[in-house]
Amino acid sequence: MALFDFFKRKKESERFTSKRAEKKEKATKLDAGEEKKAEPEGFREINQHSKRAFRTLVVPHVTEKATFAANAGAYIFKVKTGATKKEIALAIKELYGVKVRHVNLINIPAKKRYLRGRIGMHAGHRKAVVYLEAGEKLEVA
Repeated sequence: MALFDFFKRKKESERFTSKRAEKKEKATKLDAGEEKKAEPEGFREINQHSKRAFRTLVVPHVTEKATFAANAGAYIFKVKTGATKKEIALAIKELYGVKVRHVNLINIPAKKRYLRGRIGMHAGHRKAVVYLEAGEKLEVA
């Protein structure tokens, strides 16, 4: 039985070395630029914007009150706590391609919550109310 075991081990090692060789070959092809996967449509549009825009804006704040404000030309976004009004205006301009009239910031404080007799905290966050120039609109999901 030991004799057959030797042949089995040899075949396994050959199989793994061939897989490693294939991986190395693919890596060299990618480095040389021969094989590139087709990027989905719209991917380049997102990549052309600066990383600052994605670091500034967190998510659009979609509530009933926010949708009524959007009809009046004011859009609400959750933003990073250190973001300034100028950074937010630039991020909106880069991502959506609209002119921003002005930005208001709202700091939502952290709140105490009780769970099973113990005190915990809900984290606070920062919201930005972005007012656009007349005639400008955003498509926010």
